[in-house]
Amino acid sequence: MSKDFKNDPVDYSSLILKELTYDWDKDVLVLKELRERNRGNRNLVRAVNHWLLTFLPADKKEGFTNQVFLEIFLDHKEALSIISKGLKEVVSEEDIRDNTPKEFTHKFGKDRVSLIQTARRVILKLDNPHSEFLSFLIDYFRSEPHGFEISEVKGEKIYVYHWEKKSMEHFRPVPDEIDYLFTFGSALMGHGLESYAAPRFKEILNRDPGDHETLLCLGRCQMAMGLHEFAVNYLRRGASIKPKDGKGYKELGDCYLEMGLYALALENLLRARDLGQEDWGVHNNIGVAYANLEEYGQAIEAYEKAAEVAPEIASIRRNLGLAYQKLGQFDQAIEAFERYSEFDPQNHAPHLLMGDVYEEMSDHSRAAEVYEKAVQIRRDYGAYVNLGRVYEKLKRIADARTSYQEAIKVDSSGEDARAKLFRLDHPDIGNLEEEMAQVVKDHPFPHRRP
Repeated sequence: MSKDFKNDPVDYSSLILKELTYDWDKDVLVLKELRERNRGNRNLVRAVNHWLLTFLPADKKEGFTNQVFLEIFLDHKEALSIISKGLKEVVSEEDIRDNTPKEFTHKFGKDRVSLIQTARRVILKLDNPHSEFLSFLIDYFRSEPHGFEISEVKGEKIYVYHWEKKSMEHFRPVPDEIDYLFTFGSALMGHGLESYAAPRFKEILNRDPGDHETLLCLGRCQMAMGLHEFAVNYLRRGASIKPKDGKGYKELGDCYLEMGLYALALENLLRARDLGQEDWGVHNNIGVAYANLEEYGQAIEAYEKAAEVAPEIASIRRNLGLAYQKLGQFDQAIEAFERYSEFDPQNHAPHLLMGDVYEEMSDHSRAAEVYEKAVQIRRDYGAYVNLGRVYEKLKRIADARTSYQEAIKVDSSGEDARAKLFRLDHPDIGNLEEEMAQVVKDHPFPHRRP
């Protein structure tokens, strides 16, 4: 792979997804090469780690996990050292106004970092807006930055973040052991090592059972590990400690959603929304809950709100289209899937969804067009089967046979394509089945007596 991601946007997962071949052995090599070429970009490495933990075989996963754990441990010590030094003293606002890149006080890997405390603020300056040091500091303060700006000094961009000390519940100028455990656990969780992160959070709770943020983090770990029943207990405790903080109800709602308890999920997600959790994920998951409760009109309202908050998120358009389809509003469904395709043009899934709607409308010509587009984007077994099916309905039997053959080339174990191909090659099989059914009906076999 020749691509270097150093200057790419922060949404690395979607970029990585486009590089994958869906051949696990090849994908492991692709991801390892990508990781080695971009070792200085810690946020990209974080995203690659998640994918490698998915694709690596079990016998190699443990060694890789130990490697990642050691890297995070060393990065964590480096970051905590910078935090300790940067917050050791209070400086005046005037002393920092002319801070230029040459005066950056620390290095975090290849990133230049300036961390300064004034009487009312903590100010972070970075030359790399994707530096993982920012993630460490957010975990340490347990707070997103309260302000952000970009300045330019001698033609170089400086990314400036600040936190208001009076608004930070967890501000401490010198990290203590709980800070160490929390930031380390959060970093491990960020790289997909939830089973390693969970013991750090449990250790905090042994000392402080009412630590709200730690309860939520441990709940998220348990969810990622598939232990939803345990996760619910931690998340409920976290939400009860701060009943006016919507984050706990959001996490709890998401957990109930994963468990298929849609009414409980909806109750908690609506509470999170009403408490000010206005991110797109809350609105989207409210829509998912409504859709699973078959209340599609309200699902659409929630998805529309999610799209208003985050118009660039392709999956919202997918969900919106599915809800419109359930209501039989096919034109609106097609429009939503078209927007889905615009936001994610290298994804064949929107075309499969459009094809399904056109089939439901009995517009098989349009269905064939979008399925053809799908297989142009990606040679997908299901897309070829769908294409063959609509070709049959259009009496394009030779094209249908070719599509089923292509499906078998993609997945030689595909029984559906083989069965359809067999029926094409044996057109009388349908009549034979009908005749046999009629024979059985006219001449029922006698039941054997016990």
